[in-house]
Amino acid sequence: HPIIKRPDSARTHKDFAVLRHASGSQCLLSEKLPTSLNAPYARASFSEIKNRVIEDMSHRSIDVVVCVHNALEDVKKCLESIEEHRNSEHQRLIVIDDGSAAETEQFLKTFSEGRSWVTLARSEHGRGYTKAANHGMSLSQGEMVVFLNSDTIVTSNWLEKLAQCLFSKPSHGVVGPVSNAASHQSIPDHKSKNKQTAVNDLPQGMTPEDLNQFCESNALANFFTEVPLVHGFCFAVKRDLIDILGPFDEKLFPRGYGEENDYCLRATNAGFSMALATNTYIYHSKSKSYQSSQRAELVQAGLKNLFARHSQKRVHQCVVSVENNPFLKELRIKAQTELYS
Repeated sequence: HPIIKRPDSARTHKDFAVLRHASGSQCLLSEKLPTSLNAPYARASFSEIKNRVIEDMSHRSIDVVVCVHNALEDVKKCLESIEEHRNSEHQRLIVIDDGSAAETEQFLKTFSEGRSWVTLARSEHGRGYTKAANHGMSLSQGEMVVFLNSDTIVTSNWLEKLAQCLFSKPSHGVVGPVSNAASHQSIPDHKSKNKQTAVNDLPQGMTPEDLNQFCESNALANFFTEVPLVHGFCFAVKRDLIDILGPFDEKLFPRGYGEENDYCLRATNAGFSMALATNTYIYHSKSKSYQSSQRAELVQAGLKNLFARHSQKRVHQCVVSVENNPFLKELRIKAQTELYS
């Protein structure tokens, strides 16, 4: 499998640096190489290829699954942002109403009417997130399926950028963005306090789109950092992986909180990898569907089942890996310095 097409060679191709060997102190290879590679990274910025990426991804069939259980004001903002940033007829929305009260139920019916790209399905009784998500998965046909929390606000070109990340490698099975409240995918603060994950308010006077532009300007072209876990608030899955793994495990994680980590670990077992589109920012206001005490109980139950299936050691190693990811660390520092200082 040649990596360079003729007539280029390692001596002429723009992605290679050739240095003549010398003896003794005349060589100083360690000083010459970074200069030759345009330190620190030998690649353009995402901004330089952005328009091409959007065009190249416009043909991708993408389904966005949003599971709703009340929290109407957040739901309105979420669906409005999805519609605002829908750029292609190949992008569809699947809304699963998981037993919401009458006001939310009526809004979802009204929203779906007259929008041929929206599919609405309802359960009269709340079944829990995992079963609702699996219902949405069963209705999906896209080559990329995005499971998006209903308390999010998406930003410009989010689907195209996630698709670029997902389809940049055959091995990528799950990808996600960065956020203000998504555990170690958060910027700038990402560490939990008092058993609650970090939630970063938007900098004064800034919008989610401002943070999205910041991420784009600090991302490299065609580079996506790989991680062992992707946060479930925005969880983009390749159809090839769904065909192999099937739905989320609703027996072990009936009400959510752990089903996405289990899916990532099973994806790894199946030979797939996970990655983050650090050029994409999605705002997350954190769930209002569960009380904090109930949420804590669900988290502990999910962890217990996750450890039983995959071992506590493996899960811990994966979490530490995302926490210490050097590219995420750099982005957090830049965000703190440039936006939050």
